[in-house]
Amino acid sequence: MNRDGTTQAPSDTGLGEPGTAARLRALFAPGIGRKLLILILLFSSLVTLALTAGQLYLDYQRDVNAIERRIDEIRGSYLDSITRSLWNVDTEQLRIQLEGIRRLPDMRAVEVSERGDAAERLSIRVGAAASAAGPAWNIPIVHSDRAGPQTIGTLRLEATLDEVHRRLVERALTILASQGIKTFLVSFFILFIVHRLVTRHLTAFAEAVGRYDVRRPWNGFRLDRRRGGDDELDRAVSAFDSMRGHLEQAYRELNDANAALERDIAARRAAESTAAHLAYHDPLTGLPNRRMLLERLQQDLAQAVRRGTHGAVLFLDLDNFKNLNDALGHSVGDQLLVDVARRLQGQLRDEDVVARLGGDEFVVVLADLGETPDAAASGAHHVADKLHRALGQPFDLDDRIHHVSFGLGIALFPHDASDTETLLRHADTAMYRAKAEGRNGMRFFEPAMQAAVEARHALEGQLWQAMAERQFSLAYQPLFDGNDRLVGAEALIRWQHPERGWISPADFIPAAEEAGSIIDIGQWVLETAARQRKAWREAGCVGDDWHMAVNVSPRQFHQPDFVSRVVAACEAAGTTPAGLVLEITEGVLVRDSADAVAKMEALRRLGARFHIDDFGTGYSSLAYLKSLPVDGIKIDQSFVRDLGSDPDDVAIIEAIVAVARRFRLALVAEGVETAAQQAYLRGQGCDCYQGFLLGRPVAATAFADAFLQDAPGAAPAGAVTPS
Repeated sequence: MNRDGTTQAPSDTGLGEPGTAARLRALFAPGIGRKLLILILLFSSLVTLALTAGQLYLDYQRDVNAIERRIDEIRGSYLDSITRSLWNVDTEQLRIQLEGIRRLPDMRAVEVSERGDAAERLSIRVGAAASAAGPAWNIPIVHSDRAGPQTIGTLRLEATLDEVHRRLVERALTILASQGIKTFLVSFFILFIVHRLVTRHLTAFAEAVGRYDVRRPWNGFRLDRRRGGDDELDRAVSAFDSMRGHLEQAYRELNDANAALERDIAARRAAESTAAHLAYHDPLTGLPNRRMLLERLQQDLAQAVRRGTHGAVLFLDLDNFKNLNDALGHSVGDQLLVDVARRLQGQLRDEDVVARLGGDEFVVVLADLGETPDAAASGAHHVADKLHRALGQPFDLDDRIHHVSFGLGIALFPHDASDTETLLRHADTAMYRAKAEGRNGMRFFEPAMQAAVEARHALEGQLWQAMAERQFSLAYQPLFDGNDRLVGAEALIRWQHPERGWISPADFIPAAEEAGSIIDIGQWVLETAARQRKAWREAGCVGDDWHMAVNVSPRQFHQPDFVSRVVAACEAAGTTPAGLVLEITEGVLVRDSADAVAKMEALRRLGARFHIDDFGTGYSSLAYLKSLPVDGIKIDQSFVRDLGSDPDDVAIIEAIVAVARRFRLALVAEGVETAAQQAYLRGQGCDCYQGFLLGRPVAATAFADAFLQDAPGAAPAGAVTPS
């Protein structure tokens, strides 16, 4: 086909020239031509066979009739002489006569038999029996005299069809060969004509149609013939052109309809998406509405019950919103609601939910705030403070500055309620209590919880102040080995509040952990303890192996830069981590063992050691003892306190001792208050002891006066190692 879409006739080439093989392949290629050739050959062969069979049958009948005529001639020509010879019993003449008949064409044998007794009967036969039976004739020999005609014998003539069959075969082969050649030549000529006039055009037309793409321009198709015409091929091409035009028109219409349909589908999906969004979201602020809030709150409630965690619901209601609407108009009020929603979202975690119930009421759901109601209350209070600060900033409404206050009620789940409606009602009740107390009020549903949260919140603020005003100090409690030698001390933080007096670490350490101030407090403890150990070592009061034990909080340990913080604290004190024993709880190790291993190994390479504090009161999993670089464990004082009265504590201590021995860990017993307790623990093989029996926690000066007066020579210091 040419570039314009028309076909190009192949050049005429002779046999043996380039293109002949391709032309022959095209001629005999599967298709109409080859089918036509097969049908022509088959039909011609059947006709040829039928005609040949008819011709051979006629020839056979002619040859058989010729034999019949020859028998009649024998009757007329030979029968009288044979009758006379037989009557005269002239056997010689009979044999000559029979031999003459035998030489006639197609005669196989001739026999004359005299009629009479078998013993005296004359019989002469000329010719041998053939391998296949042929036609035979028995002609009576009749002699006539005065007595009348009488049959004196029989002339038997036996013919052969071998020559007839041979001639039939020759004729058949000749006819079949000539007819076959004629049939092949005629068939090939017809095939060539059909290919030339029909099939090659059909092939070109089919290829052109096969390449046709309704999406691309069509350059047309023209039959490659010297003379045009109006035959079936031209009509087929014309019909295709007409169909192509209709098809292209239908394709354009289909594209237009498809585009319109896609627009309709997109519009419908957008409408469905909008409807679905409106079903679960507030149309003004885009926040979840009451329906979505209830579903999400139900999920968070179920999850809290399943996991054993606590969350909170915060119910907010703006103060005097109706007055603003009346004074500035609903458009300004709507803008305020949108800005409030945006600021609320900006203060929350991704997993938290803020919803608008309607009007100026908003609800915030805080999930997974802690494992205890106290922790959840503290977390909710922290978020409430953030919301107060965010909404406390002025709003620019219609070129006017507007300040917002609100009432906030908090209910904890599942502590205050186990269903969504009750929980929202409790939060709403707390909100009204807050609004009754004045602007920007905040109240928990449970008064006792409110008091605890306020106390915790106040304590958190005072912790930062305590750091700034240096209200913290360290007390040191001595540690002795089994030979009553001083081998170290544990640094314990103390807080002397200027107004409240002494505050127990059990009260302010959890608050510091929650507020995050424990990071700075722990850093100060590390630096102060390291500096004190260096001072005593440089004064010659303690040896290089004398260690200082420091408690490390979970939040402090899990800081990504914990290792560098420890190193920085030691460098600030002018020393190294060598000689420090960092005491951590079991929960710290279980949370992220891979991270814990990396940090512990890094500090152990610098000389620090790790002890597990309060062993037996937490997870007590032996897996981390096997995988983590722990140097020792401390028996919690709760097990030591009741050694003389509680057999279970004895069993627990024996189990802890067995674990320490199995893993070759140093074993430290704390809370030793009686000689009996120390004697029992010594019998169990404890490596180190601390408690009121041996020494109370005291300030550095008092510690030196009480335990370091004689210097290391009098009371040698030693390392705590497994016995």
